[in-house]
Amino acid sequence: MISRVSLALKIALAKVQIERIIIPSLRGVTIKTGFGWIEIGDQLFEHDIVIHTDGSISKWEKKISKPLNGGVYEHTPLSKEELGFLAEEQPVQVFIGTGQYGSLPLTPEAKIILACYQSVILPTPQLLREMKRSTGSYVAVLHVTC
Repeated sequence: MISRVSLALKIALAKVQIERIIIPSLRGVTIKTGFGWIEIGDQLFEHDIVIHTDGSISKWEKKISKPLNGGVYEHTPLSKEELGFLAEEQPVQVFIGTGQYGSLPLTPEAKIILACYQSVILPTPQLLREMKRSTGSYVAVLHVTC
């Protein structure tokens, strides 16, 4: 049986996990990154993030792909399940930051989904330079470690 306190805690945690930070426009905002962090304007994130077409930023939840780690992949990959939101957001471009050293693998199914968009897949520091050149709506999935 779940106590009221643990239920309230679970609800609070769920709200935090889906909370998005809104930055009205990322155009002209300074974006910096290093191993394990990314800074967008004055906001520091110490986890992987998703920048949505509306400018909101959320934590990239990789729990869906965790079971794929250790089998074919030595690192938790980006999978098609994590890209399902693209159909709703309909960005012109999709940016995938593969980490500071480009180590994030993509599953074959994720690559098929990304082929439906103007996709740019690069190590995160290089990708940030490409994002600044973007003129259309975009989504960015940014890995901040390896």
